This record gives sequence, C-alpha cells and structure tokens, in this order.
Amino acid sequence: MTTFTDDAYSASSTSGSDPASISMNALGIAAGDLLILTASERSGTTHADYVVTDSDGETWSKFFGYDNAIGDSGGRISAGGWWREGVAGDAINNVAVDNGTANGKFGTLRVVGNDGSFTWTFVEEASAGSGTSDWNNLNSGTTSTPPGSDNFVWGCGLGRTGTDLPTTTSLDGQTDGARETLAGNNGLGACSAFNATGQTGAESAQIASDGSGTEGICVVGIWSDTASGSTGTGALTLPAQTASGAGTRDISGTGAPSLPATTASGTGARAVTGTGAPALPAVQASGAGTRDVAGTGAPTLPAVTASGAGTRAVTGTGALDLPAMTLSGSGTGGSAVIGDSGVPEDDDDEVMRMVIREFRKIAA
Repeated sequence: MTTFTDDAYSASSTSGSDPASISMNALGIAAGDLLILTASERSGTTHADYVVTDSDGETWSKFFGYDNAIGDSGGRISAGGWWREGVAGDAINNVAVDNGTANGKFGTLRVVGNDGSFTWTFVEEASAGSGTSDWNNLNSGTTSTPPGSDNFVWGCGLGRTGTDLPTTTSLDGQTDGARETLAGNNGLGACSAFNATGQTGAESAQIASDGSGTEGICVVGIWSDTASGSTGTGALTLPAQTASGAGTRDISGTGAPSLPATTASGTGARAVTGTGAPALPAVQASGAGTRDVAGTGAPTLPAVTASGAGTRAVTGTGALDLPAMTLSGSGTGGSAVIGDSGVPEDDDDEVMRMVIREFRKIAA
C-alpha cells in the first residue's frame, strides 16, 4: 500500500490577491510530487472564467469547478481545482489564477509526495455547494467506485466569509488528520485533507464549520495508483498459443485451438494439404523393371520377360516365349547346317530335304 506525505502547503494571501499568485520556490517540490491548486472568488463570476498561468510554462489540468448561488449576492462563491506533477524547474516557479476581475481571489497549493511507487492519474471528483444555507456538515456527495485498491483521496472545503471558517475536512476512512484552515479576502477560507495511505472504493468529503452560517463548496478528488506497471484496466495475461504434431506451426490469434499435424503414410507418399484431409497410401508397382502407375488405385502390371539363350523380349501383353534357334553340326567352308541329321555332308538332296522338314516343324 502506498504511503502519501504532506510535503508542503501554501496560500496566495491571507487577505486575498489579484490575481491569486503562489510562489513555489520555497516549497521543496520534487519531480513527481502531486500539486493540487485551488482558487475561489465571490464577486459573481463563474469557475469557467478562471485562467491558470505557470511561469515555467507547465500545463495544469482542471479537475473540478463549481458555482454556488452565483445569482445571490449574499451566498455566491465560485471555485476551481487544477493539478499536475512536479518537475525539476518548480524550484524557481510560481503559479497564478485570475478571472478577469479586480476582486481578490484566494488560492491554495498543496504538495503531496509518496514513497516512490506511485504514478498520478486523476480518476474522478464529486462536489456540492450549500446554496444560500449554512455549509456546516456540507457533504461533497459520493463518487462512483473507481478501479484499484491503492487510490489517493483528497478533500477540500472553500467558504465565502471569514466568520464561519471550516474547522475540519472529514474523509471516509481518513487516517492522517492533515488539515489546513486559512482565512482570505473578505473572509474567503479553505480547508483540505487527504488520506495518508491508499484507499479503495467510493469516496466522499464533509465539512465541519464554526456554525456562523456562511456558504461554501465541498469537493473530493481521487487519483489512481498506476504503479503496478499494468497497461489497461483488468487486462488479462493470455497463455502462449502452441500447436502439437510433427511439422506443425503455432496458430495465431487469441484462444485458437491447437490443430494436429496433417501427415501421410506409405512409401513415397506426401502429406495431403487441408485441415483433416485423410492420408492417401503411396501408389506402388511390383516386378523387375516396372514403373509406378500414375493415378490412385491403378493395378500393377507384371513385367514382360523372355527366356532362352539369345532371345529377346516380345512386346505386348501375353506374348509367348519363343525357343531359341540353334545351329548344330560341322560343315566345310564355315557354313553351319541347321539341325542335326547325321547325314554325310555331300548328300545335297538329303540335306535340303532335312532343312525343309525343320522349317515345316517350325512353321507348325
């Protein structure tokens, strides 16, 4: 839980000034401090007329403005609030608030430090005015329930006379009791307090006065703790997306399921593309000298072979194997005789008859 410290408090003047000007060079402002500026005035101008001037050119962000009974000369008061973080140049800086009138304005500046673990982000305010009634026990109204459990809470009361100055500013769950009561021009007064430790939930502020019957405004403001380093409110940490199976890749996207890898089986098979596509078996052929048949489910054809010495394969499916043609016997002049009859070589007629018989056998 963050601890907050009351580093400094300053007012423009106990008698008011025009404009309401506050010197910051003696406040010991450190870079990162929270600076809360308020201004009030009772001549009938509205909070929209206030203009903040920073001598170092720093920007102040307005976080509340309230006009109480502006049309009633006996009860009117307007007020505004601005904030920013301290910077190194604030050692020689000053800030002023004006509304374009010559009337005295009352300004206050509260400097809040922390234990170094807090980054300031304004969240919400609630404010209310007493109208023409006594502002004793005036309540700011309740904020919504902001996120976070370590919020900084500040409350303030701004009154219009010096005869009924606020005596306390009470906050829900207040633990520090840090209060300031100051008188200003025509009795303009201010009282503020904050919680010394981080708070959670809805907040409100309430003013107690001396009971003399003056009018005023009460406001509560909340700044959130962004020290945790988380970006966004309620952001979830998502687990990494992974996929399983050989050759798979991670699936992009939040909460995407892991799909199994698509694989194919069989020798020489390739994976089938597409999600959930079945794996097709490889197309194979068997037999010596065969080639794979293209197409799914094509039959395997047997190889065509030839047998016998010196034979050649006969093309075509179902062709018969023919026996080899051989020559036997001896002859003169290197002429081989077809067949083997055992007849003398000079019996030409008989030889011719034997040759014819062999050819007829072959033809048959």
